[in-house]
Amino acid sequence: MEKKALLATARSAENALSVAVLALMTAVPVAEVIGREVFGHGVTGSLPLVECLTFLITFLGAALATRSEQLIVMVTPALLPTRFRNGLKVFTSSLAAAICVWLAFASLDVVRIHHESAGFIAWIIPVWLAVAFMPVG
Repeated sequence: MEKKALLATARSAENALSVAVLALMTAVPVAEVIGREVFGHGVTGSLPLVECLTFLITFLGAALATRSEQLIVMVTPALLPTRFRNGLKVFTSSLAAAICVWLAFASLDVVRIHHESAGFIAWIIPVWLAVAFMPVG
């Protein structure tokens, strides 16, 4: 597959996943309220599920902001004189890359720890699956 087509497919998948997560974040509390009013009980595990979806949408939002170059660190060099921009961009990009690598390794430890603990968020969704987005994000 051509590079542009592959990038377009990845963007579409990222957008679709973001919309699906937001829709689910809305649907679960609505189902909780309707369940309590109509059936006398809500959706089991709805609060931890919405918390994990909020966690996931944070990483998806960061990915979307990065893709559209809307991060604060990307705007800062434009505020400086032209002669400082290239050096500052190299510095900030290097620093950001180092932090991302450090966070990726740390988040792999978090995933490993949750995988070993074998806990569940709600229903049959393991905690490690929810935090598995951290190293990717």
